[in-house]
Amino acid sequence: MQNEVVKEWVEATKSSAMDVFKNIIEANNEAIRNLNQNLWNVKDFADFTKSALDSTREIKKLADSSINKTFRDQMGVLNLSSSVGAIKDLRDMLTDVMGRLTDNQKGLVNIYMDTLVSYLDLYSNARSVSETIAPQAQIFADMQKRLQDHTLQMVNLFDSLNIAMSDWVEKSVSRITSEEKKEQ
Repeated sequence: MQNEVVKEWVEATKSSAMDVFKNIIEANNEAIRNLNQNLWNVKDFADFTKSALDSTREIKKLADSSINKTFRDQMGVLNLSSSVGAIKDLRDMLTDVMGRLTDNQKGLVNIYMDTLVSYLDLYSNARSVSETIAPQAQIFADMQKRLQDHTLQMVNLFDSLNIAMSDWVEKSVSRITSEEKKEQ
């Protein structure tokens, strides 16, 4: 019985988390597209910043609502003494992932802020339009490189989350199974 409950809870939690992460990525991609179309549009930059903050709120909502609600619903069914270790492992894993995800969101905002500062420095020191063309291209290329690195970090984060969730499920199910055998 517990194996089925744990599997059901993990699947529900995993799909909820993946939906939130998908929404975060979509919102960030939309903001990035808007910024790339018109980097100097203050409204687009404000929309991007708002999107980054909304992403952080979505992460908090995920932790506060879907995972906790499912968790509370399933706790009545589980034998708590056999699940404490698994619950602690899950808590530690989610805390680590949420911290890393928040750091990545801050890193993305820093990329755009650094790029904006570079453009402002360039234009404040330029004496003619022709002086700005090559540096603009370099600033944009640097931003694109940093965005690629950031995207790779996000992919690695989601990949590590997927691996960690799979490992956690296997470890938890084997722990519960072994404890059930001891009880019989």
